[in-house]
Amino acid sequence: MNRTKLVLVAVAAICLCSAAFADSTFENSGGSLISKNGGTGYYLQSSGSQLSEINGLGAYDCSGLASQGGTCSGTVGFTTSLTSGLAAALINNIGGPATNFGPGGAIKITENGTTIFTGTFTNETWTYIGTCTASGCATGQYYEWELSGNLTGTIVGGSQANGALVELTTQKMHTDPFVHGTGTIGIAGGVGTLSTPESGTLIMLGTGLVGIALLTRKRNFGLRA
Repeated sequence: MNRTKLVLVAVAAICLCSAAFADSTFENSGGSLISKNGGTGYYLQSSGSQLSEINGLGAYDCSGLASQGGTCSGTVGFTTSLTSGLAAALINNIGGPATNFGPGGAIKITENGTTIFTGTFTNETWTYIGTCTASGCATGQYYEWELSGNLTGTIVGGSQANGALVELTTQKMHTDPFVHGTGTIGIAGGVGTLSTPESGTLIMLGTGLVGIALLTRKRNFGLRA
């Protein structure tokens, strides 16, 4: 392969990485979040949350709920890992530190009958963001939580997603649904980003090919001198 062709291959590899492996994002809304007793601890499970937007996945991109005239018809479902300890300190963590569920749990996103992402949490954090205190709510105050975590998994087509992030916020309530540990609360909405590390691999490949081309040029120049 001559120097010109080698440089073109390198440039093509870099362009391919930019086009094929850009971050993709998704959003979900509705449904509920349920806290359950697993016997030795508690976990959270989503139910009925609808996919409301996908960007960056080509033919699977959609916008708006199908039931409202949009093009998204999928779902987002997940279960966190099990956390041991008292419910009052973990699920009902009002006024206390955030609850770390640690690694584990699973997430699955489908669209139009196709599974577009399956993965597991590398960490999950359950944080109270409401305005009520442990002693109750004053007028105008509310209970609200946020679940966030990092993911690893597989995107449709076989690409591996590392460093992915998902964040979900519950609806605001005037009574504590988790006062007894187990309970159900509505989901206000969620967002997520799926990143593919293969893009960095292709950049390294392209950079390496450019380097080889430059070395070849230098060698040929020396032979002509």
